[in-house]
Amino acid sequence: MLAIKLRELRDGISKDLGIPHFQIFTQETLYAMCDELPRTENALLKIAGMGKIRVSKYGEEILEAIEGYCKENGINKFNEQKKEDKKPTKQITFELFTSGLSIKEIAKERSLTVGTIENHLANYITSGDIDVLELIELKRYKKILSEIEEAGDVKGLTSLKEKVDPSITYMELKMVLMSMES
Repeated sequence: MLAIKLRELRDGISKDLGIPHFQIFTQETLYAMCDELPRTENALLKIAGMGKIRVSKYGEEILEAIEGYCKENGINKFNEQKKEDKKPTKQITFELFTSGLSIKEIAKERSLTVGTIENHLANYITSGDIDVLELIELKRYKKILSEIEEAGDVKGLTSLKEKVDPSITYMELKMVLMSMES
């Protein structure tokens, strides 16, 4: 949170210079900076409690803290969150997977279910970006494949699920079927 960063900055300056917090900027000024997010010295001067002397002494460090916060949170110069930089959720999952994280780790990292992550990744099987064997062990894949072939020409995933070994999940069926299409 920006308020915490600015408070820590103020505490550091206060300690270094041996002066009270309020001489750097008050709590009210801190909240005003969080609301306005000034990015230039001129904008900082418009904040109540930030005069020329304070801005000349501490402005650079304050602006750096605000700029860092804005970059971390995708806030542009006009204090709006960037929408064009947002990646599709499936792509974020795919990038985490290709960086080496497991499905369970991605689910934990993104606060999503394992099923959702598997579904995201399954979308990349037909395009060939992910090999089904990266998601299902070879032995299990062969078992599922033979079960699908034994079931014959069945319409729909639900009908197929009823004809195969109950230990095979819908997602596994879906992934193997998608790999057969690619």
